[in-house]
Amino acid sequence: MAQSAFIRKVNPWHQRLADWLILNGTTKGWNERASKEFNVTQAWISTVVHSDAFQDYYQELNGQHSQALLHSVREKALGAADQAISEIQKRLDEKGADLPYESLLQTADLMMKRTGHGDGPAQPANVQVNIGLVTREELEHHRARLRSGPKALELKVSPATGDGDA
Repeated sequence: MAQSAFIRKVNPWHQRLADWLILNGTTKGWNERASKEFNVTQAWISTVVHSDAFQDYYQELNGQHSQALLHSVREKALGAADQAISEIQKRLDEKGADLPYESLLQTADLMMKRTGHGDGPAQPANVQVNIGLVTREELEHHRARLRSGPKALELKVSPATGDGDA
């Protein structure tokens, strides 16, 4: 390939091409459509698009576009959910006294489940216990302290290190 065919840095024309690719995609025939749109040969479009400088710019731009779109969709969904919840609250405020008990209970159950607060008994908390290596004598000593009652289990914490000794 001739030295003149390498793209060293992205210029405004390349930026417009990158924008066009994001808007129009790279479906079948994109190269031909792009060459007509920008009035250049398909070979030149291919050279530009496959250059390292263009690829770096395009990937960054495409990532920004995807993030913006994702945030936009997420924000719209949260906004719609907020409006729906506000409308439910309004209707409950206006007509809650007239609604049958079962309808109120179903609404409360559904709202609790949707927010992760319902649907079955509470799950036990995950507790992680780290046990270091202890000798048989240390294990027997602590078992004896456990058997002797709660007073023997007071934890003494060293202020300097934060280490405890039960």
